Amino acid sequence: MDNDKIGALNLRLIEDYLYDDGHHSYVYERDNICIIVDDNLCKQIGDHIFDYSKYCEMQNKYVNRYDLLEG
Repeated sequence: MDNDKIGALNLRLIEDYLYDDGHHSYVYERDNICIIVDDNLCKQIGDHIFDYSKYCEMQNKYVNRYDLLEG
């Protein structure tokens, strides 16, 4: 993550959503826009493949709160 670029966009971190030991998403907001930045979701870690249903649960948490949701 480039925190300088994130700061320049005036985004505020509202959640660092940890799915397991190696997969997570950063959730930012600005005005009434929510932006989700994913980290390692497509990467297989050992024998573990990311459970995409967890991502859908997290995304659904925000979809009705904001005018625009980007992921």
